[in-house]
Order: sequence, then structure tokens, then C-alpha cells
Amino acid sequence: MKLLYEGATNGGREELNAARLRHYVHQLGIRGADERQLDNLFYAYDDDGNGTLECEEFEIMIREISEHCHLFRGTEGKRPTFHL
Repeated sequence: MKLLYEGATNGGREELNAARLRHYVHQLGIRGADERQLDNLFYAYDDDGNGTLECEEFEIMIREISEHCHLFRGTEGKRPTFHL
């Protein structure tokens, strides 16, 4: 997870705001999500509302997305569902 976060934040030199998350998702070659969907995803996990995802928030987001994509194991009802 830490390596993914470092990639998203350019080795910790940039804050992971909504625009940076959109850029990173596209940089990874993930297709099918529009800007609005990615912004909604970002704000759903920016728990403290400061406009950036800290490492812990990012890890929760990635973990829940991963669990959702792998047979929907136990994450229903905790966060909004996003179709990417």
C-alpha cells in the first residue's frame, strides 16, 4: 500500500488531492471512470474533509475497493458504492 501511496504522491512531494487522484488513476491506465466519479470516490474517503487523502485514508480506500472487486467480502454498507 505504501508504494501505491508514494506513487500517487510523487514520492511524498505532492498532496493527494482530487485532481492528483484523477491524474494517478489515468496514469495507471485505469479506464472507464469519469472525473465526477473519481471526485465522488475521493470525497467519500477524505474522512477529515481537509481536501487531501492521507496515507491511512488512501489505504482504506484501496483496501475496500480491492475487497469489493474480489467477491464482495464483507464491506457492504460502510461506504457508498461506486461504479468505475
